[in-house]
Amino acid sequence: MPESLSGVKTLLIIPLVSALLMGAASVFLIEPFVGFVNRAMNNFLLSVSGARKIVLGLIIGGMASVDMGGPVNKTARLFATASLANGQYDVMTAALADEFAPPYVTAFASQIFRRKFTKEQRQTGVTNFIICLAIITETAIPYWVTDTVPVLVSCVIGFAISGALSMTFGCSVKVPFGGIFILPLNSNIPGYVISLLAGIAVGRVSYDLMKKVPKEDATPLSTT
Repeated sequence: MPESLSGVKTLLIIPLVSALLMGAASVFLIEPFVGFVNRAMNNFLLSVSGARKIVLGLIIGGMASVDMGGPVNKTARLFATASLANGQYDVMTAALADEFAPPYVTAFASQIFRRKFTKEQRQTGVTNFIICLAIITETAIPYWVTDTVPVLVSCVIGFAISGALSMTFGCSVKVPFGGIFILPLNSNIPGYVISLLAGIAVGRVSYDLMKKVPKEDATPLSTT
């Protein structure tokens, strides 16, 4: 590029061109496929709503905790948010409860079954207890990277049960986010807490059964 543009190249031209290219790729390459998948999943969720709410809670639970903020999780969250507009507040409670799955399952497992985790993993687990209060699921990604199948399966199983229980207890909430801080707004606080604890317990035990003891020369887990 000309020397006269060197001053704005990094701050303006590169970010602008990058944003335009990513936007074009999203519209013409990614959206047709991802949009079709999202619409299919949304239609499926609509088909199991109504009288079969326990089944819906089971599905929302698995979807919300399967990919830690990814497209499947976002589909479940958007469906729950749309349900708020229709006056169905129990779906959002199921989605919110299930997003506690990855961080709390890994945090509890790292402290209870310590022999199966490295020193750095155990230290990260302590931090997760605090961050998890705001349902920031990304704190569990380092565990997911090293133990993909155990973390994925244990979270889906545990919090599919949690979602079904939240529906069974008739829990409902009218806000789309907030973690543990919106607990007072829940219509059934004891039922919501029981749903959370049940999901964490089942997920934690499942994780322990599937996780192997790390080798002595295993590379410690990094949180960065």
